[in-house]
Amino acid sequence: MVLLLINFNIDSALLEGLPILNGRYSEFTVEWFKNIGATLCFTVLVNTMSPHASKVALPLMTIFKRYRDRGYKKSLETDGKLNTKKVLQSELEALYLGPQIPTFFVFAQFFTPLLCVMTYSSGMPGMYPVACFNYFVIYWVYKVLIVRHYQKTTSFNEDMSKFTINFFRIGAVLHLVIGAFMYTNSSILSSSNIHYLAVIEHWLFSLFGEDHPFLRFGNGIGLLYFLWFLVVVFGLSLKKIGPQVFKFVYFFLCCN
Repeated sequence: MVLLLINFNIDSALLEGLPILNGRYSEFTVEWFKNIGATLCFTVLVNTMSPHASKVALPLMTIFKRYRDRGYKKSLETDGKLNTKKVLQSELEALYLGPQIPTFFVFAQFFTPLLCVMTYSSGMPGMYPVACFNYFVIYWVYKVLIVRHYQKTTSFNEDMSKFTINFFRIGAVLHLVIGAFMYTNSSILSSSNIHYLAVIEHWLFSLFGEDHPFLRFGNGIGLLYFLWFLVVVFGLSLKKIGPQVFKFVYFFLCCN
């Protein structure tokens, strides 16, 4: 989102002198996808591996420390005797228990690429396999760490996971909004070759004129995208308004 705000230009006098929305691009052009889009894809790909380097290196160092503390013996206990240089029980437990899982890192590594991919993937479908690879790595890294390294947590439960479901809804809305601007760019994707969309677009031209400010979203592809937007928004809100609608319909049919 920072790259979008810095490099986009909406040509407004209110934003003169500000470091945002005064960039080179006023549209999602081919140049934007080559420069900014490629940078975004590469950043997501790099973040697939780089955050996990320290997560994997620290357990490997801990394994070596345990091995050295045992005097390079395979087992901690031999013939009823502990192979350790630690004097206090607390020191030995601290060496073998491991830390608790840093949940803030897990959620940050999960939702940062998720929101990035959902925001820009409408025009860059190549981000989908990158995201799949990213979550494949996240799954196996933390599965091994939870089983082999982290101790049982006392400060993390299902409440945070349930709360973060809302971020999926935010990602869906961002995907639809940014996708609307990408798909309605006639220099990249045009509806003139699709007969029934071209008829709708011609009818809107005759109704509103060619200078209508919202005509960009009134072309054939824009209308289809707008209808899909309404379906998704309705689906996201159905969970909350569905029970109330059902009660109203039930009361209306049964009590009248």
